[in-house]
Amino acid sequence: MRSLISRFCDLYLKHYFISAMIALAVLGISIFLALRLTINSNQLDLLPQNISVVEEAKKITEMVGGTGFVILSLKYQEEDEGDKLVARARDLKMRGKDTEAEALLKQAASFYAKHHDANVARAHILKEVSDELYVELKKVDEIRAIRHKFSLDFIQKKFLFYWDTADLREAFRRIGIKREEMIARADPFYIELVRRDYRLDLSDILAKYTKIGKKEIIDDYYISPDRKMLVMVLKPTFSMNEIERSKQLIERIKKIVEDKGFASRGVKVGFTGSYVEYVDAYDSITNSLQPTMAIAIIGITIILIVFVRKKRLIAALMVSLIYSIIVTYGVTSLVIGQLNIITSIFGGILAGMGIDFGIQFIFRFREEFWHRQDLMAAIKESIIHTGSAAFFAALTCAAAFIALIASDFRGFSEFGLVSAYGIAITALTMFFLTPLQIVIYAKYSPGLMDYLKETPREKKAEQEEYKAFNIPRLSRIILIVCVCIVPVGVYLAREVSFDHDSRNMLNATAESELLKEELHLRFEIAGDPLAIATDTAEEASQLWEYFEPLSEGMDGMIGQVVSAFAFVPPQERQQQNYAMIQNFRRQNAIIKLAMIPPEYRKYWQRYQTMIAEKPFVFADVPPYVTEQFHSVPTSKIQGYLTFIYPEVDKLYLASDLARLDKLIGEIHYPIVGRHTIYRLASWIPEWSRKTGRRITGDTARKAILGMNLSEKEINGVLDIVNRINERELKALGFFPGVNDVILHKRPFKTLQDLQKETRIARTTGSTLLVAHFTYIVQREAKFIIIGTIILVILVLFISFRKITYCLLVLLPLFVGILFMLGGMTLLGVKVNYFNVAVFPIIIGYGIDSGIFIFMRYLEERSVSASLFRTGAAVAASNLTTIVGFGALAIADHPGIRSMGYLAVIGLTALMVVSLTVLPSLIQYISEKRSKFFDTVPSYMRH
Repeated sequence: MRSLISRFCDLYLKHYFISAMIALAVLGISIFLALRLTINSNQLDLLPQNISVVEEAKKITEMVGGTGFVILSLKYQEEDEGDKLVARARDLKMRGKDTEAEALLKQAASFYAKHHDANVARAHILKEVSDELYVELKKVDEIRAIRHKFSLDFIQKKFLFYWDTADLREAFRRIGIKREEMIARADPFYIELVRRDYRLDLSDILAKYTKIGKKEIIDDYYISPDRKMLVMVLKPTFSMNEIERSKQLIERIKKIVEDKGFASRGVKVGFTGSYVEYVDAYDSITNSLQPTMAIAIIGITIILIVFVRKKRLIAALMVSLIYSIIVTYGVTSLVIGQLNIITSIFGGILAGMGIDFGIQFIFRFREEFWHRQDLMAAIKESIIHTGSAAFFAALTCAAAFIALIASDFRGFSEFGLVSAYGIAITALTMFFLTPLQIVIYAKYSPGLMDYLKETPREKKAEQEEYKAFNIPRLSRIILIVCVCIVPVGVYLAREVSFDHDSRNMLNATAESELLKEELHLRFEIAGDPLAIATDTAEEASQLWEYFEPLSEGMDGMIGQVVSAFAFVPPQERQQQNYAMIQNFRRQNAIIKLAMIPPEYRKYWQRYQTMIAEKPFVFADVPPYVTEQFHSVPTSKIQGYLTFIYPEVDKLYLASDLARLDKLIGEIHYPIVGRHTIYRLASWIPEWSRKTGRRITGDTARKAILGMNLSEKEINGVLDIVNRINERELKALGFFPGVNDVILHKRPFKTLQDLQKETRIARTTGSTLLVAHFTYIVQREAKFIIIGTIILVILVLFISFRKITYCLLVLLPLFVGILFMLGGMTLLGVKVNYFNVAVFPIIIGYGIDSGIFIFMRYLEERSVSASLFRTGAAVAASNLTTIVGFGALAIADHPGIRSMGYLAVIGLTALMVVSLTVLPSLIQYISEKRSKFFDTVPSYMRH
């Protein structure tokens, strides 16, 4: 190996001009390739492409352009006391202080209730602005659909069919009392000694039916109940994962808002929704790239000035560093073709880690040149001695990144791949390009050689200081202190917790996040829904039957489900209500407009319209209602969408996301649904009349399969489905799939048998995409960390060829990790789904210092000499890496920022332990067992 390295150095250093030209050619090609490198902003590509949530997301993107929306909020710039309370509650919610937030919201609700009439009157300004904005946005080609108001004519006409039959019966009873009073008063012979008017009050019943889902049906506009905020929901023509297109669309909308001058009318337009949130998250990362890289480079330069001092040597190291980063970007352009939001941050990290090899080389080169006074010999010896340690150190670093390559999350796997070959490229560059520059400097700048002939300050320090230290005594003190601290570290390490709250991974200062939380509070609904695609209206209907009403397990997790079939009440309810309405109509035939008290006359025409309506089916629902649930006509995939809005407080914790995914990620819903069974149950009297069959059983209702049915009703339904003929079944108006199951799968012994035939639906949306990201991290984190440790041990064994040496170097690593965990507890730093990727890097890099120190000891056979000759280089190397990672601590994105915090704590702990505990252990063992270190790897022998 020595002769091979020697011959290679002779070849490329003696022909330095040709070598420089080759290096410049490689640089030129790398620059060309690096300039072609783009950042893939489609976050959907980072998840495994074969999982259902991704496949369905792509399907829905083709159908309607994606599952999310751009949401515009219109509210007054001037804030009242209620608005301030809501803002404070929002901030508390975002910090997870739900109880305190709820108290403030109650105060805000009380304030708004007192000023409700004034807010209703003032809301016309928001409505005017939304109408004007709607006209302008309709001209934007990238917007497929806009919802800012919803015509309620159809729903208001059919209003009584949406009521539960029991509520309608109670309302008619109360109205009947008032009707009898009015009839009595209309009698010319009526005498009332004491006037007692019956106060007709239906407010408690009407309150149940002021909304369908959570959309008020007393106002066409999408306006909050407090009338302080109006929203416009925009559906772009492309996926929310296409960040650049989203940015262009948002900027265009902002330009429209600015040109219209809404601010001068006191109205503020805000932007949120998944499209805006994705852009903000992406920007918070990309906007951090330049400053973090700049801080890393500046910090590294300062450290080099302190430790290296000679400007030409510093320049050589920085040139090699920048060169290696450019080449790494060029290779990435060839290997992967693009960066993602995670790999885009690796430049600063690579700068901090990669410069280590250069520092180790420079320190050794200066020492070798001082001893030998021969440039070529000094370079060769530096590469041979430091290069072997650097080689294995690079392998341990690469091991950490290689372990990440196995991740199913492409953000981590590509980050591992790029960083692994980036470390290799940087190490090679430092050991070959840096010497090439030194040779060129020596040729054209003789002053450099004069400087190098001077005794290095490290050598002076060694000569003057290290002999004064009582190393044996100092090592024992360090080990005793370490043994005393370890139990404290163990105790503190037990307190390290995993932060499962995704709110802490969001940029809390981003306007879109603040606005999203305010929407949650004002509208009591998640801004962006999850979505399920079904191929036909029949499947959409059956899926709706599965959700309506929500089962006990879903209640509390799902806020509402919205489907085209949400606007079609069950037929059995419509028929029951229709019969009641007709009877009520006959009873009221005697009532004339003149008989009605003045305060009720304004409702007369609406009443006449509602009681004249008949039951309806899905085909009767106007297209403007159903089209928002249907794929666009130009799509290759046609079908219907069902939207699921999770409960707002279930959108953040990983446990809640996992539960939500388990509930609705993959749904097996029966073809014969609950509404169909209820319809059959309501038809039992007609069936008995037509067939003469007597249905027996208990009439007390009980819960079964999410329904309330009596034994008699169950028996009747089973009798019908087992005996009905095809003609009679078709007459009931069920979908063909239901008819096929009943006719071809009977006989049915139980309702479970009737519902045995199912279809599968899969849910997708940003919430579930986050859930699957958490699954991947939780599943892979421990394997990646264990895999890193195994690879590191393997590299150490290959390096030292002796298991006891491996254990010796590993012990300080584990002590350092223990101290890191204790430091995390003291500083309040938690593990999260981003910074967990730093653990294998800390393990892989943290061992490097031990490798350099221990290899130098095997060479010098003196703890003091190896520490004084290598300690400065190790300290400088660690500090540059800390700076490289620490630069991430200023990132806007909290997840990236947390990576910087954790890395700084971990790398600092490992540096201190490597420079204190490891030398102390070596010293202690060498005193007790003098022949313990006699074995030296063959590649280190002269």
